[in-house]
Amino acid sequence: MEDLGISIWPPHRVIESPADLKSKIEKYFNEHLSEDFHRLSKKGIQPMMIFKDGRYRILTIKSVS
Repeated sequence: MEDLGISIWPPHRVIESPADLKSKIEKYFNEHLSEDFHRLSKKGIQPMMIFKDGRYRILTIKSVS
């Protein structure tokens, strides 16, 4: 594979449309309530699944305080 000078690590964390990311997170948590997600979000870690390139991927967002 040709090295294009682009490094994405870890590869399962994909961010799309940062401008509406907050609304996507809120929509996701409203639709997918989970004790694990609730527990993690209390620690400032918010996992979320998004659909990109025909696959579901996990996006983790850490709060900056």
